[in-house]
Amino acid sequence: MITLTHIKLMIVAVLLAGSFCAGYYLATLQANKQALELMQSQHQAIADARARADKAVFDAQQAQEQVRIEVIEKEKVITRDVIQYVKSPSHTVCRYDDERVRIKANILTTADPRSPLTE
Repeated sequence: MITLTHIKLMIVAVLLAGSFCAGYYLATLQANKQALELMQSQHQAIADARARADKAVFDAQQAQEQVRIEVIEKEKVITRDVIQYVKSPSHTVCRYDDERVRIKANILTTADPRSPLTE
């Protein structure tokens, strides 16, 4: 026979079970929210690192292009100076004027800056 006390106990048990489930559900939601925030912060950190790396690569490529342009310009100047020196009417005369020494030094330095001949 079910008495009023049994009914009260069943109601208390159902309420306790319901509150336990609600608390468990709330804790699960909080854990999932924290995991999502952590994942988003990690993705943001990765995106920031990738952006910094892309900028560094771009800067390095710009510097490399600038050096390449400078080398091309230097080669043009050296080639122009050599042609001018060779085309001079007195190029058969074997004397080492300052201009020839400068051209030779530029050629050696451009060919191998670590060469002992450049010193």
